[in-house]
Amino acid sequence: MKNENLRGFLLLMSLCFLLSAIVALFRGEVEISKCCGIISFIFIKL
Repeated sequence: MKNENLRGFLLLMSLCFLLSAIVALFRGEVEISKCCGIISFIFIKL
């Protein structure tokens, strides 16, 4: 049960970082977008 909660939390975190990456991209902040995208990808892989 605890493992499923952790999985959900990681998925939520990855979605937040993905959203941040998209917002940063629209604002023209490519470096921040890349960082958020990479972090999001890491959370999804865990």
